[in-house]
Amino acid sequence: MKIAQGGAEPLTPEDLNVFKYLSHYTLKHDEESCIKCGSCEKQCPLFAITMDEETGFPTVNGTCVRCGQCGTVCPVGARTLHLKEEVLELPETLLDDYNAKGMYRFANDMIA
Repeated sequence: MKIAQGGAEPLTPEDLNVFKYLSHYTLKHDEESCIKCGSCEKQCPLFAITMDEETGFPTVNGTCVRCGQCGTVCPVGARTLHLKEEVLELPETLLDDYNAKGMYRFANDMIA
């Protein structure tokens, strides 16, 4: 993982997707049924979906919080949310939350 320090390139959402921990769902896209209409891109409240210029398929960036809005407007049902197999339990207190985040950051060399 690259960390922006001393002239290094800044992190992009793809480098560190913190939003993937905000939802108990995964987003699935069925390319076989997708008609590349762009409805999902227009509906996304976080502008996390863009249409790939080469393939025409929608691509999702790191700001997606799995709200499901894109799936509600897909005319063929190509975008769907699915419950994750492992659902993380919420910490009991704010201090527990801070400690868990700190341990994760240390374990993944995010703190210098």
